[in-house]
Amino acid sequence: MPRREQRQRRRERRNAEKPSVIQKYRGWVLGGGVGAVIIALVVFGIVNAVSTEEDFGFTAYGSTDTLGIEDRSAEFVADILTQGKPIVLNFWGGTCPPCRAEMPDFQAAFDEFGEEAIFLGLDVGPFTGLGSRSDAESLLQELAISYPTAYPDGDPTRDFSIIGLPQTIFFDAEGNKVAREGFLSGSRMNRIMTSTLGLTPASERDS
Repeated sequence: MPRREQRQRRRERRNAEKPSVIQKYRGWVLGGGVGAVIIALVVFGIVNAVSTEEDFGFTAYGSTDTLGIEDRSAEFVADILTQGKPIVLNFWGGTCPPCRAEMPDFQAAFDEFGEEAIFLGLDVGPFTGLGSRSDAESLLQELAISYPTAYPDGDPTRDFSIIGLPQTIFFDAEGNKVAREGFLSGSRMNRIMTSTLGLTPASERDS
């Protein structure tokens, strides 16, 4: 038998003895569904664990009457998130033009919903290159802002995935995040407060 044919037959015998890719990884393929579930559960657990890291201490710039705290300094999770009220957490900076533009609408929303929800404007300008605390205080005074504002003890932007300003996160009364928005118009804010959070404006409650 020619050598060429002998080599061909030896290759054919080796290929017949070698398991196919499906055969070799049959256990992995069959276990893929279970593995996917396990991976999903692990990821779910990690996400939940990360959410517990989204805490920060803060010090209020002005009045804390509607924050439900006694001192100017408090913790977001322990002192605010556990009050059983919807929360509007707004990230802004003292030299951020769109932050300035939306603040009057936030003030109007606070006037309408401030008894049913907790508003907290968090100045993260020093961590985003958009203003100092002095810039923030000047802006608050210029616009006559009366809803609660504060500066954090540390940088919370990474934990909350803040990549631009302004950003606002809405929590329901159970402390679940129900919406995240960038720049907010007054009409969009009202839709979230009424439709997503189910609140009634003071002007309608009083009528």
